[in-house]
Amino acid sequence: METLTTQVFNVMLNMFNLQIEHGKLFYKHKLRFGSIDFAILEMDEEGVQKLADFLELPYIPWGDTAEDLYYALANSKYFNPRVFLSNISANKEYKEFCEIIKKEKPVTLYKPVYTPGYKAYLVDSFFNTKIYFRIKQLTRLGISKKNLRNKFNGHLVMKWVPETKPGRVLKETMEEFKIHIENRFKTNFLEYLANRPNRIIRLDFQFFFYKDLEFFIDEGLNELPF
Repeated sequence: METLTTQVFNVMLNMFNLQIEHGKLFYKHKLRFGSIDFAILEMDEEGVQKLADFLELPYIPWGDTAEDLYYALANSKYFNPRVFLSNISANKEYKEFCEIIKKEKPVTLYKPVYTPGYKAYLVDSFFNTKIYFRIKQLTRLGISKKNLRNKFNGHLVMKWVPETKPGRVLKETMEEFKIHIENRFKTNFLEYLANRPNRIIRLDFQFFFYKDLEFFIDEGLNELPF
């Protein structure tokens, strides 16, 4: 379950298309079909300090109560009361956080920027990422989740590896492959699909699944995926 600290920070970070999930900070860009996530940094102690610097907050142990979080975030130039009050949540602690905002009536110093390109520019400038360039590249290629599904899906996987069967194990295997690819190539899985021909994707998956070279002796050494 999402903690109050993560929930409050995510509401604020959403102004920049940023979100904290699974211990990482992501930039989320909407595509025509779904969205694509760009991992920026691990939310370890160093990552939290980096995020605090981005929001122009002093990094101290903020505490995890509604009052602690309010007085920490209210010091940021990006603090916008309306953004928090317009976010509907059933979380009792979050409601308490909003009640403190109503009571204190802080001055709004920052108005959210709604231009996706400018948000990516702000994130790139601070975190030294290349998100804006990668988004432009995907847009130029006409990439969407819908057409990339034709390059990697359960039906294809079962053709590539006859041992796989429909169900939970197949889904878990595909997820493990996605994680493997993102760790190996240091790129988003959708970008991997966009920049590789179907044959290489098939060979990458087969090599991942069989985890040895014996399978590729029959396929031909010229088709090794490395």
